[in-house]
Amino acid sequence: MANHLINCWEHLKCPEDRKNQCPAFIEKRGSECWKVSKTLCKGQLQGTMAQKIGNCRKCDFYATFHKMKCSIKVKIMSGFACMIFLFLVMNLFALYHMKQLAALSHQDLSGVQTFFISAMVFVAVIAGAVAWFATGAVTNPIRQMEQVAGRVAGGDLTVEEIQVKSCDEIGLLATAFNQMVVSLKDIAGQLRHKSEQVASAAQQLSSSSQQITASTNEAASTMSELASTVERVTENTQVVAFASEQASQYAEGGSEGIYRVTSQMKSIGSSTDLVGRSIHNLSERSNEISQIVELITQIADQTNLLALNAAIEAARAGDQGKGFAVVAEEVRKLAERSASAAKEIKTLIVTIQEEAGVGVETMTASTQEVEAGNLVVNEVGESFNSIITTVQQLSHQIQDVAAATEQMSSGIQNVAAASQEQTATMEEVSASAEALTRMAADLEELSERFKL
Repeated sequence: MANHLINCWEHLKCPEDRKNQCPAFIEKRGSECWKVSKTLCKGQLQGTMAQKIGNCRKCDFYATFHKMKCSIKVKIMSGFACMIFLFLVMNLFALYHMKQLAALSHQDLSGVQTFFISAMVFVAVIAGAVAWFATGAVTNPIRQMEQVAGRVAGGDLTVEEIQVKSCDEIGLLATAFNQMVVSLKDIAGQLRHKSEQVASAAQQLSSSSQQITASTNEAASTMSELASTVERVTENTQVVAFASEQASQYAEGGSEGIYRVTSQMKSIGSSTDLVGRSIHNLSERSNEISQIVELITQIADQTNLLALNAAIEAARAGDQGKGFAVVAEEVRKLAERSASAAKEIKTLIVTIQEEAGVGVETMTASTQEVEAGNLVVNEVGESFNSIITTVQQLSHQIQDVAAATEQMSSGIQNVAAASQEQTATMEEVSASAEALTRMAADLEELSERFKL
């Protein structure tokens, strides 16, 4: 039974593949597996030595194995003590009966009594020796533990393991003390390692918090400048919106003016057409008058010719033709005046016709200019309509920009507030990092008290 429980892997019935991976099996320390690091207990990798020892003390194999070892030696020691006790009792009982027999028989039993006394002294010496060895077995481990405990209390964890030679309570205490030293050594090592990690992490955290604080301050400053810029953009947007409204009003007024100009240009065109037609009619009437004047001129010429002929005939008639000659002369003069007036009228008619022609050309040119003006005015009206449409679209876009700018301003204010909160938080984190750095330094100083 003892050989079967001597190794932990036999008690736990570990498979071969698991045993070949366990350091305790490789080092053949199945009865001291709690001293081996990184063992595979029930297929699970053990953690630190402190955790491993804690798990080992809960293991049924550990308790059974130590109980078994201690029970065998305890039984042997108990049996030996019982034998000595029985031997002493038997000697005392024999000595007592010998005294009674001597008193009854009046015989000298001094030799036998001396023998028994010598035996009792021998047994007492043996018992004393056993007690001395037993006392040494108790006091020596305690003295060793006291010395080791003093060194451990001073921070020296480089102490050697106390050699346990007994399996009684003192042996169990020494084993537990060795386990405690191993656990303290493991904890101190981890404490030193973790303190270094904490110190490094605290320094990184402090540096990062300072960088984040600086970045946050820069971001806050940038957001403040951006907020000022957005405010100026908002003001400029309002100015542009007001200007666009005025431009829209002016454009609408211009459109109305163009409409009136268009109407007036149409009226001018109609009037110009009417004047042109009147001048054209006047030119035609002048032509007719010219023809009439031409006819009058021809009649005057013929009349003058007839008067001349009549004067000639009157001259031939003598005194009888004098009255007729006077009439003929008057007719001739009248014909000449008629011819002269007809020439003047013709000259005036020609002048009127020339001026009418110039007027017709001028009116034609004016009509063309009016038509061109109408085209230009129509184009300007269309341009004003386009301007009005564009200004209205621009006004809507400016309103959208103003709304977006207001939202941006609100968002920037929220971001600025969040940046301020983040700055305050990072200041707290920085203070915590500094406190953590101080604690890490204290922890490292504390861990340096242990000599590993």
